[in-house]
Amino acid sequence: MALIDAFPGVSNKVDSTKLRKDLAGLIVRDTNGVPRGGIFPRHANALISARSDMKLNVAAFEGVSVRGGGPLFMANDGDGLSPLIPIPLANSQTSVIYFKQNESGSPYLDANDLPFIGVISGAASASPVKPSIAGIAGAEELGTVTVPFDATATNSNGVVVTPTHRFTTTAGGVILFRTTAERDLYLTAAPGQLSFVAAGAIPAQWSGSGWRKVSAGLLGAASVGQTLAGTAYTDLTTLTATSYGGQVIVDWDAVAFNGSSGLDRAVIFRVVCDGVAIGLVPAGSTTIPLSGLSRVYFGYKAWSTPPAGSHTWKLQVTASAASAVFVEGAAMTVTEY
Repeated sequence: MALIDAFPGVSNKVDSTKLRKDLAGLIVRDTNGVPRGGIFPRHANALISARSDMKLNVAAFEGVSVRGGGPLFMANDGDGLSPLIPIPLANSQTSVIYFKQNESGSPYLDANDLPFIGVISGAASASPVKPSIAGIAGAEELGTVTVPFDATATNSNGVVVTPTHRFTTTAGGVILFRTTAERDLYLTAAPGQLSFVAAGAIPAQWSGSGWRKVSAGLLGAASVGQTLAGTAYTDLTTLTATSYGGQVIVDWDAVAFNGSSGLDRAVIFRVVCDGVAIGLVPAGSTTIPLSGLSRVYFGYKAWSTPPAGSHTWKLQVTASAASAVFVEGAAMTVTEY
């Protein structure tokens, strides 16, 4: 390895391969220093769409493909067309639509020097598998189309057109993802990389081992009217939500009163996450007086740091006697930091 001639610099010193390496620092890269190919987001809409023939419309875009250690900046400056999508003789077949810049000069040796929209098709099957474009140097995916044997056009019944293009950005920028599932597949981000999930408007940062929210976000809230406490823990409020590995704080409040004509009663509240207590209030118990007119207000916090994923939080109560203590207006909010 050696220093590469500068751009701009001495005239005629920088060829195409050297130039793309000089420009690699302009594009967001993974932890291995590889630029991320993809589409610069104008929007989150599909870039391919069905037609009344066996081609696909390809919408305008600006993108990056990666080859030879650096980026190739490419654009589609208006609506274009894909090649013909093949129709299988039986079952269904999935094809991937991609864009690429051909390069015929050494060391690439393509057939020509033209940019093009390409199609690669998988095998026909009752459960067709998406083909890989990993073996097509410099190819960048735009979407997929699954075609049944009886299709006559890409807008025929049974044809499924799916946008699968990934997004990229400049160095230091925020990578856009459609969903958290799509984002969570990107496991080679450089530590500190920022992302934004369009579904749910979720900002996050790669910690080196997982995506963490970069700011406090409400995971949800739950409330209930009136509940009669039992001697076993009784669920008051329940919330299931997806956290991202940060600290989660549960704020809750409730009012309890003794509705029986018997003795004073004791009551204990707790918060559990996936069945494990994370907040017990109080450490002993609070006595609810005999009179049903006397009400005791509770308001506390509980916190923990569950791993990223789906979790269930519950506010629960238990009383020293059955059919005695009522809880009303119980509410909780769950926030991740």
